[in-house]
Amino acid sequence: MGKSTVPLLLPALLVLASSAPAQGEGGGPLFASMSGLWDVTVTTSFFSVGGGAPTKSKAKTFIEFTDEGSTSSPITLRASTFPTGLGLQIFPSTSGLRFLDYFVVKGQDAEFAGTLKVNRTTLEARSFKATGSLLTTNGVLIVQVKGRHRPGTTKSSLFAQDFESGLAPYVETDVYGTESDTLWHSDGFCAPGISLPASMGSGAAAYNQGDLGAYDYDTGAANSGALQGPGLPVPTGSRGVTLVFDTLRLSESGSYYDQTWVDLRPTGDGQWIPFSQTLNIVPCGGSPQVVTIGIGKKTLKAFDNNFEHRFRFDTLDNINNAHLGWYVDNVQVLAIGTEQ
Repeated sequence: MGKSTVPLLLPALLVLASSAPAQGEGGGPLFASMSGLWDVTVTTSFFSVGGGAPTKSKAKTFIEFTDEGSTSSPITLRASTFPTGLGLQIFPSTSGLRFLDYFVVKGQDAEFAGTLKVNRTTLEARSFKATGSLLTTNGVLIVQVKGRHRPGTTKSSLFAQDFESGLAPYVETDVYGTESDTLWHSDGFCAPGISLPASMGSGAAAYNQGDLGAYDYDTGAANSGALQGPGLPVPTGSRGVTLVFDTLRLSESGSYYDQTWVDLRPTGDGQWIPFSQTLNIVPCGGSPQVVTIGIGKKTLKAFDNNFEHRFRFDTLDNINNAHLGWYVDNVQVLAIGTEQ
């Protein structure tokens, strides 16, 4: 696998600045709800440190917001379904009831600004758009995000695995797709004597040497391995698919080495497509992060509505590999439809 030039997963956790200005006046919160499924378009332009023409990409996917709090206090909204893996938290602190309101999102190395449309009657958010930038180890990523709420959606389960009884039906392969022994194994610990977080149960798929008593992937040489799932037919008429999983991850920082990817391909096809790279750091002892990846209708059509996925780890070198590695658990694949 070659080295990535465009990081597909942003490491920053973005938080709305508390000083975001209100537009207009009113006695209630900015909006009552943003929960539910959204159609999202993400356009990125990556300007590398070395210069040259920017690398551009555009993807359509899904995002699911979950409301936390109440309408009488600032609402916390979390989203993690961007193909870029943008972890987004919005804390509205205004009391404006304007149909359009301005927001600013800031993180350690990132800043976004955008507008949010709200239904005047129900106070439900209906659409949003934002533009921002993120500083990475390799350059600057400019991101444009547009979202439209999709009410009345249904979900159906296509696949679920919690690794409580081993890796099956996943199989270990090399990066080329040939079955082989790798560092992937089922493990109930993330350090000697330290069990996995309760939400991950007694077993998770782990890429490290924990089954040998060493909770790292430092074998003395560059190493890699993939965990390949079964083929999944998608029901006709589905608007897309979400792939959801819990993760712990500790590796060399940045997107260049110790790469952790979710790859896709049409069922039975030999060509794997890198789809989403995970960069988030969640160490042993921390709460697992829930990652949700949206797979749009056009992508599924290109796969004839039947696809395989895999989790792939690749160190790319033999240096600085004494880290925890990657844990994956509670995998769910859901087909998204729309009620008629």
